[in-house]
Amino acid sequence: MQIKQFWFEVPAQYRLIYMLMFLYSHQDSKIILFVSNCELVNFLTKLCQTLNWNTASSNRVVLAQNPEDKQQILYEGNVFKLHGDMDHSDRKVNFKGFEKAKDGAVLICTDVASRGLDFKDVEWILQYDLSSEVKEYVNRTGRTARMATTGNSLCFVMPGESKYIDHMKEKFDFQLFSKNRFHLAKVFQAQLKERTQNKALLTFKVLKNIDDHDERQEILHCMRQMLTKLMMENVKLREMGRVARASSTRAYAGHSASFRHIFDIKNLNLTEYSRSFALYKTVAETMKSVDKKQRKETTAHKEAVMEKEEQTGAFTRRLQKSKIKELEQNMRGKRDEERQQAMDELERVSKAFYTPEARLEMRKAGFGRAALHANVKKDQLNEFM
Repeated sequence: MQIKQFWFEVPAQYRLIYMLMFLYSHQDSKIILFVSNCELVNFLTKLCQTLNWNTASSNRVVLAQNPEDKQQILYEGNVFKLHGDMDHSDRKVNFKGFEKAKDGAVLICTDVASRGLDFKDVEWILQYDLSSEVKEYVNRTGRTARMATTGNSLCFVMPGESKYIDHMKEKFDFQLFSKNRFHLAKVFQAQLKERTQNKALLTFKVLKNIDDHDERQEILHCMRQMLTKLMMENVKLREMGRVARASSTRAYAGHSASFRHIFDIKNLNLTEYSRSFALYKTVAETMKSVDKKQRKETTAHKEAVMEKEEQTGAFTRRLQKSKIKELEQNMRGKRDEERQQAMDELERVSKAFYTPEARLEMRKAGFGRAALHANVKKDQLNEFM
């Protein structure tokens, strides 16, 4: 048994794109793709079975599609899945389907397929989600190179997880060789051009004046555009992507303590991570989120102003109450004329204290409307108030 172990570093937002590039470029091989949860298995299986590669084209042209043309699906539909939530009959159908496939197939599965299952002629093991259990890594890799054959294993490593490779080498003496994802992109372009009828329209450029090396590749923009269009048209697939994202985020946060320094959920950019489930925000969704944020900020500002006004009003009322007590004390021992002035002042302050000005104005407006119908005179209304 001889297994060649590889890894390449892929930014979170491009993981799905490069994984699809790899599958497309190896359609003559049998591949097992390991992920962390059942929901992601269902989403990727549905995506691979739905995505029509005849819609791939350069951003500078639009392919004229004939409705009668046969869709170009990965592995001609030989996409199978296996996870613990499936019925026994479904598991059996997918197991037998992958086992009997000869011209190339992919099995998307959880670790339920990493133990006790033997498949012939599996050439590649893809670890899309890394495992923090060394035993699981060994079991996954061991699904290839069965029965005195050779095989390959490839790990998808995000930039924040690069210590994983060093850890596996230093502690367990696993030798993993680095692969270049940009070389994979070139191989994919050649395969895409070979398998598509409109070869003249599939000439992709390397864009200039862009700092991000991934974004320089026109083929990446093409893939993203194709995925975005599919997700916008297929509501069920988009919902499956959201469910898979939630489950994968929980799985990422649940890595074992010994690997927590490598798989730290706090260091994971969740916006970029969402793009690995083809959940790209459209312009309308972006504007909606901006409007929602602005409304939230406006509401918070209004609440802060109201709270400040309430505090100011409470402070003013305390001053008024203190003034009333002072006037009541000063009325004692004064002459009639001074006492009358103090009583007038006390009445004014008491009226302002016991009847807030805003409420008083509302009452005046209400009584004013009522007075129009009851023919109440203005001086009578003021006396009542």
